[in-house]
Amino acid sequence: MAPTLSALLCLGLCLSWRIWAQKHTLPRPTLRAEPGLVIPHGQPVSLWYKGPPGAVWYDLLKEDYYHMRRSAAGREAEFPISPVTAYTAGSYQCFYQIQSSRSEASKPLVQTVTGLYYSPSVSALPSSEVASGHNVTLLCHSEVLCDTYILYNDGDRNTQDPASQDYTVGNLLRLSLAGLLLFLLWVLLAEAWQSDRSLSRSLSRSRKP
Repeated sequence: MAPTLSALLCLGLCLSWRIWAQKHTLPRPTLRAEPGLVIPHGQPVSLWYKGPPGAVWYDLLKEDYYHMRRSAAGREAEFPISPVTAYTAGSYQCFYQIQSSRSEASKPLVQTVTGLYYSPSVSALPSSEVASGHNVTLLCHSEVLCDTYILYNDGDRNTQDPASQDYTVGNLLRLSLAGLLLFLLWVLLAEAWQSDRSLSRSLSRSRKP
């Protein structure tokens, strides 16, 4: 009888804990950016948090690190960022605290900063004027090494290509440099071995009567 009572007691405690946890789960906050998610370099932006009343602190995280903290002054809080730079670009989340309970983090909000680099150029092969039904290749060129090229057609995203050609060129350069270093090392080792061998021969000859 005792094992049955113990099992029922454990089951009751588990159910009570689950009901308490569900009742005390804090709703997830929301985060929005004004005037938008894409901001030119040097311009200001404000990240707005919204949550339930009763919050003590509003905390803003940037890629899992604390970025700002604001005391509760209502259901919304403003996190101004001015001016935006390459450092301020990235993924943001926020959460709040009520007494000793902390909410889940909001959905990630990705802030993009434009104007950090020169504009790329686009060219067409075989030419920019192609008859209907014929193929054409669009080439996007940048002065700096890029991870991703995105092609837009009248403002709509059309194609996204990881810059595989750029990576290939970079890898070839690295391999060539590594091969050159290995060759120089082999030459140095060969010269050292030859010098040691010549020194050994000289010592052997000097010891002979």
